[in-house]
Amino acid sequence: MKKRIVAILLIFAAVASFSACKNITPGDIFPSLVPGGSTQKEYKGYYGVERESYDAQSPYYSGKSLGYGYNDLTSEDMKTCYNRIDESVYYISDDKDEDKGIYKTLKIELDGIKLTEAQLRVIISAYFGDNPQVFWIDNNFEYASTDQKTVLQLYSFLSGREVEVYLGTLSDKVESIVSSLPQGLDEYTRELMLHDALVDGCDYADGVESIEDDYKAFTSYGALVSNSAVCEGYSRGFQLLLSEVGIESYCVLGVGSEELHMWNCVLLGSDWYYTDTTWDEDDEASICYDYFNLTTEQIERDHLINPLYSEISDEEICGNSITPPKSFNIFVPDCDETEYNYFSQSAVVIDGIGLDNSEKLSNAIIAAAERAESEYACIPVAIDTYYLGYEYALDNLFYGGEYMVFDCIDDINSRGLGFTIDRNDVSIRRLEDFSAVYIYISIE
Repeated sequence: MKKRIVAILLIFAAVASFSACKNITPGDIFPSLVPGGSTQKEYKGYYGVERESYDAQSPYYSGKSLGYGYNDLTSEDMKTCYNRIDESVYYISDDKDEDKGIYKTLKIELDGIKLTEAQLRVIISAYFGDNPQVFWIDNNFEYASTDQKTVLQLYSFLSGREVEVYLGTLSDKVESIVSSLPQGLDEYTRELMLHDALVDGCDYADGVESIEDDYKAFTSYGALVSNSAVCEGYSRGFQLLLSEVGIESYCVLGVGSEELHMWNCVLLGSDWYYTDTTWDEDDEASICYDYFNLTTEQIERDHLINPLYSEISDEEICGNSITPPKSFNIFVPDCDETEYNYFSQSAVVIDGIGLDNSEKLSNAIIAAAERAESEYACIPVAIDTYYLGYEYALDNLFYGGEYMVFDCIDDINSRGLGFTIDRNDVSIRRLEDFSAVYIYISIE
């Protein structure tokens, strides 16, 4: 068998290994998201990582196993390889590979199965797409294949004992976040609270371009424990949190700001939505919601979704000596509903210029000021364009006419609430695509 060393973006088979980016169920197949299943086997020279090292659970919501990658594999041989990867990643060599300086995982030998390089790339992407808690695997693999057998070798950045420690730390952090959600929340509110916890707690890892710079930045561990990540880490972290409170999601690969990019699709009820946590950071108020639960049409205004692996050739998946591998997706749903878009659910809606709307706006400003963690607060406002023209509403809110926002601020400042709002430090950001506007206020 001829052995070929292959570099692959394990999460999504990308053109470049773990490229950075930024804007300006089948039960036992997924044991690490299901209680139980202690490691039973022992392999000489390998440390068996206890799956229970990661055992995060929400006190109020049942977790969900993730299987969209598995379910989209097109043959039983591919699914068999997927299952063997699930065993391999939890068995790590006692000794480092002298040439690579990292650890081999348990070698996968598939007798009677021939898999091509393209199939292996798809299988590996599918597996890591379903398992955001597996963060220690390198993006290089080796394989050999004949008509009678396929051999696959993966590598770990960490020793088995280190993986157990890191998994325990990740488990504790995930459990602390999901345990902060009170009982009885609907799916939208659960998603929103986890979105805010992730965006508020994680900083974008500027300067990280590849795993050689910082492999953790591309993982759920980087986003949730190290609190520093690139888009892949944000997406993996969000996917992991959602799974623990019963919300299914997947990571979508594409292009944003002319760079390789990743974000999430999220299933609420029976409908899918796109959410990009990386691009929901706001320089002024920390968190924004421009990319929270969008339709396909909305996300495609500035995101390009890469094709499914079934829509490109094996040669495109693998690349060659001249052309690099083409990045692809395993699963991409249709997203065409707007019910759970942030501005439909959570923004204060202005449908007129008068007392009722002034009271609504004042209450929203007070609530934002009271929960603000810095000197600035952000108030999202949706304009009901059935009753008001967008430009007419903004004119009466800020620029002339009724000066509604400033009247609200003067009224709030007269109430003696323990804070004041600087009426000379008010700014806005227009969101015409959503018939909305952000109001930024300075709190003293």
